[in-house]
Amino acid sequence: MTVTINRNSGDAPREVVEKLVTGQAYPFQATLKHCNTFPLVVPSTGYPDVIPPGTEAQVRIRSFAQAWALVTDLAQLAVTANNNADEYAVITPAIDTTPKKPRKAAAVAAEATDAQEGV
Repeated sequence: MTVTINRNSGDAPREVVEKLVTGQAYPFQATLKHCNTFPLVVPSTGYPDVIPPGTEAQVRIRSFAQAWALVTDLAQLAVTANNNADEYAVITPAIDTTPKKPRKAAAVAAEATDAQEGV
């Protein structure tokens, strides 16, 4: 799935952010690419270097709040650059093929205790 961000995405970012994080387990990897004229520094990515235009950068998204900041930061950068492109930035989550970790025994035991108390 690919999420596109434009200058208006920051006005109501919830829909874009939910599309980005749906089905993902934190933290997850994503690819970010932008069409700004100049390289960008996007602090919410945690990416240590500038990101040149048209170059894919691998970023790690650790939480819903970080994804929210990423979408709003990129939308604001588009506004600042006066860039009206519909696909100012494109974020593509990596497909997670690793198996999910089993739940901890303490969590399973707590659920069992709660279920017995409700009976």
